[in-house]
Amino acid sequence: MDLPTFWSSEDLSLLQGTSLGPATSNKIKSLYREFDHLRETTQNIGWCQKYWWDEIDGMLQFEDWKQVDAMYRSRALEYPGIGDCMVSCIDMANHASGDLTGALYESNANGDGILLLREDQNLKEGDEVTITCVLENESEVSS
Repeated sequence: MDLPTFWSSEDLSLLQGTSLGPATSNKIKSLYREFDHLRETTQNIGWCQKYWWDEIDGMLQFEDWKQVDAMYRSRALEYPGIGDCMVSCIDMANHASGDLTGALYESNANGDGILLLREDQNLKEGDEVTITCVLENESEVSS
């Protein structure tokens, strides 16, 4: 199912009177501002002008920007000590909360991403690895 940022005007009208209505409207406005800013700051760069913005050959459209945003939001993590980023392998773990969270992600002394099994969890081959986007209790992370 598509995110509300991809819905038609008719479908978006179903959100009127809910907290999701204004939030979605604000998100779409924000995406337009970001897309306009991207165009303004890259339209004079030769290859960007040719491949993204040229009236005949340009390929970048607002719908593409919404796809980029959706991919980023679905895969990005707030990584401890680093901030928002995407981390190979860890971004493939599904999300769960509470007792269903099987693992935590952290960075080691070298800044490398590591995935740690929670102390109270056991996994067998074939079990799903789940994480939560919020570190529940830093004392759960082993050194």
